[in-house]
Amino acid sequence: MKKERRQIQRNIGCLGFLMLAAIGIVVLRYSWLQLVQGGELAERMKAQVGQNYLAQSTRGAILDKNGRELAVSTMTKSLYVDPNHVKAPETLASELAPLVGLTEQQILEDISYGGGFQWVKHHLEQSEYEAVRHLMREKGYTDCLNFIDEAKRYYPNDVLAANVLGFVGTEDKGLDGVEQALDSLLKGEVEEEYLQTDRSSRPILSSIFARQKRYKGDYCKTVTLTLDSSIQFMVEQELDRAMAENGPQAITCVVMDPKTGDILAMAGRPSYNPNKFWDYPPENWKNRAVSFIYEPGSTFKAMVAGAALQENMVSPNQVFVDPGYVMVSGRRIQNWSGESFGTVTFTDVVKQSLNTGFAQVGLALGANTLTDYAKKFGFGEQTGIDLPGEESGILFDPEDMRDSDIATMSIAAGDSHVGGGQ
Repeated sequence: MKKERRQIQRNIGCLGFLMLAAIGIVVLRYSWLQLVQGGELAERMKAQVGQNYLAQSTRGAILDKNGRELAVSTMTKSLYVDPNHVKAPETLASELAPLVGLTEQQILEDISYGGGFQWVKHHLEQSEYEAVRHLMREKGYTDCLNFIDEAKRYYPNDVLAANVLGFVGTEDKGLDGVEQALDSLLKGEVEEEYLQTDRSSRPILSSIFARQKRYKGDYCKTVTLTLDSSIQFMVEQELDRAMAENGPQAITCVVMDPKTGDILAMAGRPSYNPNKFWDYPPENWKNRAVSFIYEPGSTFKAMVAGAALQENMVSPNQVFVDPGYVMVSGRRIQNWSGESFGTVTFTDVVKQSLNTGFAQVGLALGANTLTDYAKKFGFGEQTGIDLPGEESGILFDPEDMRDSDIATMSIAAGDSHVGGGQ
């Protein structure tokens, strides 16, 4: 009995030792897998049961002051190829090219770049997307072709306000106008998401729902302009008529609310359709209202009149004698009509926009005072408008001005060197 008891105890001890050894081996193996190889195995598992996807929100809309859409975005599919997984480049190119409107050579060039990613075509039409997706499933190209969601910009009014709005290039980047100036505000957000997929790399339904709950892209980056679409439309109609009747090289018009300074319309010709900006020369893209300097002409006389009244150089009823023209430093300055208005008051000088009267007032103010007031009114500086490419105006250095320069500056004509988007 004692021998049997000792044998049983030895057996139990051996079994306990074996169990402890087995547990130790399991613990060691578990520790090795978790602590040493854990990261590598997790990445391997992640790659086998899912994929990383880029989720992008649409670009913010641009509206006029009444809420009418001037620029909107929608999500489209863009096609890319993984050259490393292309087994028969010529076959793939011949089957894919007619579906996306490209040549076989273009697709072969994309594949020849190598690597794991190369764009084939941005912003597929819905019919192109459906055709490519069918080809991928039918021919088994899911390992080398795939899609990425990208935002595509639309301008529903085509040419309307094109030079103000600008346009958007690839990868949702603003390249001109408001699109460029406010790109950081309008640009959609891109967020990388991990989705569980099946063997055909299709997202599993529950994973899609989880993604929709997690992703909170900002769809509300809307910009509202001071432009009024109705006024903008009427202005552009008149510009088209003026171009047809007079044939100028270019023409520009700005409509401003005099009470608030809001720009209600800003247009120029030649212009372009931002939906197809690549079909037009870059010269047409420029907004001439801000990107070109020009002489303000008789509009500058309001500033001269204000300066003269402020400095008590004249009074509204002060009498001037208008001989029709005056000679200043050997330069003849005459009225717009070429006629003499005789004896007139300063009020009449302003009402009739008489060059002779303003030349005399400018000479009385002097170069320094006249230039100082021009700067106070913003001439010679940028306005700071939210549009790219704004030019600064040009002003004379008062020390270099002759009497003829002062006279012509007073009427902002000839070589007066008063210019800019003021």
